Amino acid sequence: MARPTKDDARHLLMKAGASGMDTSKLLWRLLSLDPSLTATGYALLGRNHEGKLVVADAGIIRPEKAKAPTQFRVDAICGQVREVIREHSPSTVIVECPTHKQHTRQAHKLSGLPLWGMLSGAVYATCREMSGAPLCVDMVSNEWTRGTTKLARQRQIAAIVNSYHPTLDRGADVSDAIAMALWWLDEGAQRSGLSWRTC
Repeated sequence: MARPTKDDARHLLMKAGASGMDTSKLLWRLLSLDPSLTATGYALLGRNHEGKLVVADAGIIRPEKAKAPTQFRVDAICGQVREVIREHSPSTVIVECPTHKQHTRQAHKLSGLPLWGMLSGAVYATCREMSGAPLCVDMVSNEWTRGTTKLARQRQIAAIVNSYHPTLDRGADVSDAIAMALWWLDEGAQRSGLSWRTC
């Protein structure tokens, strides 16, 4: 797959149009966002008319200029999140956010925590702003990783999602967005009546 161009900052690993899937026909749509100032992973999961849970779209949102000032990158990422929401009209959006518990174990990463928190908050606010349609935003802590490494999560996602290619997802941003969505569906299985095991 070609690298993203300036005209196409979203590096789509699975493009709904390419597979012929019309995401508007899904019974519900869950958008999962894994914010990062360099590569924000996203995944759109939904249930089709056969009752099967599908990964309809997934990719990486990147600012055009990776070394641009922080506010420029935050604005660029939020703009692309708006595009994804407009394109797919998700019923539910989940956003990963930093937690104190997560970073007390990783004190050497504390310097990046304010920037990640700023981006997560901006993405969260963008999702709230787009709530003209029914939209629920749940902030997700790092419980969803289930104690696995990024490489292990990439392998797990590759085993259950045919169109996922770990070689195109070097930072595991897309696999993390998919894994977070599957965790949320497992946790919310009683409410939704679904499990990721139906993929």
